[in-house]
Amino acid sequence: MQVVQAKPTRKVTVKTATPVAPATPVTQSAPMVVVQQQQFQGPAGGVGPRPLGVTIVSVLTLVGMAGWVALGIFCIVAAAAGATVLNMFWGGAPAWLISVISIVGAIAAIVSFGVATIFYFVGIGNLRGRAWAWTTVLLISLLWGMLMVLGLFGAAPDAMIWLFVEIALAGLIIWYYYTPTVKRFFGKTQMRALWQRNTA
Repeated sequence: MQVVQAKPTRKVTVKTATPVAPATPVTQSAPMVVVQQQQFQGPAGGVGPRPLGVTIVSVLTLVGMAGWVALGIFCIVAAAAGATVLNMFWGGAPAWLISVISIVGAIAAIVSFGVATIFYFVGIGNLRGRAWAWTTVLLISLLWGMLMVLGLFGAAPDAMIWLFVEIALAGLIIWYYYTPTVKRFFGKTQMRALWQRNTA
């Protein structure tokens, strides 16, 4: 009789995956609102808040623009009124004289409106931090101071006081526009660093 030997059975263990707990939803906190001071950037790369002195100079420039516009209108009205007055009280003014008055009034009005246009662009350029506005303000202040110095020669004592005040004001503007904060707002520090790097 044949004896069949039974093979030992192999024990198989089945590992079951442990259940993963569902991820708890992450609650997002309310976004934090950060109020920053408005930044202005010029074409040269100047970044920073507009200095108070630059705002004051810009406002004064725009006020000067209004004054030049008023002067131009006055020149037109004065030329027209001058010709009318001559015709009324002189019994018919010569045609050449009326033409001269009209031409002089027109030229004065054109010059006044031209200066007003320059003042307008300089004032707006200052507010926006344009690099060319920084240069223009310095040139205008320098010419203004030089004219006041020339006006000291032969001026009356009372007028000399005001001339000295205007000379000091022009010098103060030039000094202020060379301060690091103002130069950085107009992008002059970045332009100087770029020039030094290119010429090194």
